[in-house]
Amino acid sequence: MNFSPTSVSERLELAVWSASQQEWSVVLHYLQTLSSVQIGQLLRADREQLVDMVLMALVQGDFNQRWELTKLLPKLGGIVQTPLIQLLRDPNAETEARWFAVRILGGLPSPEVVIALTELLSTAEEELAQIAAETLAQIGPAAVDGLGALLADANIRLWVVQALRVIRTSETVPWLLPIVNDAEPQIRSLALETLGSFRDASLTPYFLQALQDSAMAPRREAVIILGRRSDLLSTVNLVELLQPLLHDVHPEICQQAALSLGRLGTPLAADILFQTAADPQTPPWLFASLVRALGWIGTEASVQYLGALTADVAEISLLEIVQMLGRQNGSQLAIPASQALGQLLVQSRVMDSGPLKTAIASALGQLGCVESIPALQSLGQDPEHRVRLYAQSALNKLTR
Repeated sequence: MNFSPTSVSERLELAVWSASQQEWSVVLHYLQTLSSVQIGQLLRADREQLVDMVLMALVQGDFNQRWELTKLLPKLGGIVQTPLIQLLRDPNAETEARWFAVRILGGLPSPEVVIALTELLSTAEEELAQIAAETLAQIGPAAVDGLGALLADANIRLWVVQALRVIRTSETVPWLLPIVNDAEPQIRSLALETLGSFRDASLTPYFLQALQDSAMAPRREAVIILGRRSDLLSTVNLVELLQPLLHDVHPEICQQAALSLGRLGTPLAADILFQTAADPQTPPWLFASLVRALGWIGTEASVQYLGALTADVAEISLLEIVQMLGRQNGSQLAIPASQALGQLLVQSRVMDSGPLKTAIASALGQLGCVESIPALQSLGQDPEHRVRLYAQSALNKLTR
């Protein structure tokens, strides 16, 4: 081959011969000389042969050759879409080849491509799922209307909603609103989670309605969303609406309701959290979430509530309280939190527990109140080495 082929047919013929010898660099050399116009003028059979050859190079070539193919394949247009999607869905194909297929398909946005990429989010290994998510985000609004039209097909609706969730732009809202009433709880939940990204007052009724959903997942999603919407407190009684969810039949929702009330952080929310935590019937798994939520509120009243909860609770619950008191290191809260911890040290059950004394020493060190020095000095003389170690570390912080 000591001549330079000039016609498209000659270059294509030499590319085919080189492919039969698996000389992928030579194949790429010839194909890169073809323009999009020249490729478009090929007979369909020739273009299909060209696609087959390029896909072979994608599967069998090295990294650099595959990288060059990402620039070449878009020239072939929509004819490469189906075989690339087939490669993408082949779990036996090499991961790197599938990774490049994702990159190439990202330049060929269509509803079919978006669906195929969305499938990878839950079926592929982490590396492929990550590049699929990044590619979907880049495709963005250009694919929304095409995807929305596919929502009518119940067989792929879940994939479509997941794709809209990844794209997550305001253009998705009109398509997702009808889906909040879908027959499938998972679809309702995904639609709510995506809509919850938008601070649009017109969406609030959908979230409030979902608090009464018969399924756990949409109900929990509504609790999460409304817990982030303190901006609605002046117009919606969110605290009163979330309170019943503390007693939901599903523990996950009870815990999330507690955390959402903590995020809202109103005086009424603190009162409700304390009353629920103080109820002897409250299970330990919920008590921990209630304590965490009170700690998040970060007011003098919530600190006092944490201190009041220390009586007659199991040691594991007491440790939760100590840890949350240790995080109240704001200028207004450190002193009352330190006082609450100091009062714990006079309880005999605390003085008999190494883990509790260690936790208290650590918490006092975090709070940084010089008033805690006498208590830490006492802990510094404790019989247990670990307690002395933590007490001395806390003292070092306070006396620098």
